[in-house]
Amino acid sequence: MPIPQELIPFDPKQIKLIRNVLTIAEQGTQTIPYGKVEVMNDGPGDKAQVTLSIGFTEYGGNLKRVLARYVDRGGLLAARMAAYIPFIGSKPLAQDKAFKSLLREAASDSIMAEVQEDCFEEFYLAPAFKFCKENGLALPLSYMVVCDSFLHSGSILSFLRKKFPATLPAKTLDQEKLWIRQYTSARHEWLSTHSNKLLRNTIYRTTYYKSLLSGEDWMLERAHEIAMHGTKPLKIV
Repeated sequence: MPIPQELIPFDPKQIKLIRNVLTIAEQGTQTIPYGKVEVMNDGPGDKAQVTLSIGFTEYGGNLKRVLARYVDRGGLLAARMAAYIPFIGSKPLAQDKAFKSLLREAASDSIMAEVQEDCFEEFYLAPAFKFCKENGLALPLSYMVVCDSFLHSGSILSFLRKKFPATLPAKTLDQEKLWIRQYTSARHEWLSTHSNKLLRNTIYRTTYYKSLLSGEDWMLERAHEIAMHGTKPLKIV
């Protein structure tokens, strides 16, 4: 399901750039890696969990939603995939080689690619765009920063908002810019000092956004010129 048109305040080309940057932030690639399967100790209580592609996690619930939609759309491997859906989130699958192999195999099915593209926008971008719309944010860089937080943390974390004085909703562009700057700085500090090494290692995300902020690139005109974690985003034309 695409982002509702009423939530999009700027050129859709900039959405492509935001998607591209978020894919780099999450996976280090310029396009969604439909068949990439990872196992990391980032589930509840540092439990090992399966993550598919752009960030569809086993215990976060989105992996189950993606696979259920794939089955509903009649994917080529729907029958085999359906057998796993009742167990996702309740039965550990991180060590299930057959399941992980099935996820990789399904990536060659165009229906799986379509489902992942749709779910990426529906699960992560649409809620972030809704947050921006409701809080008076209008600039593409603001949207990118918020989208990254929704993808990385599931939301704009409330405890981070308490660490700086700027508030929302923004009534002016100056207020919007101030909030984004202070929020990004607070998030950067949180990530850089976190006790979890996995989170500390993601500080390249806020480093990139701070570079764009330093250059006043609110319209993302030069976002493709700066590398995030060694990879430059595509130039969207």
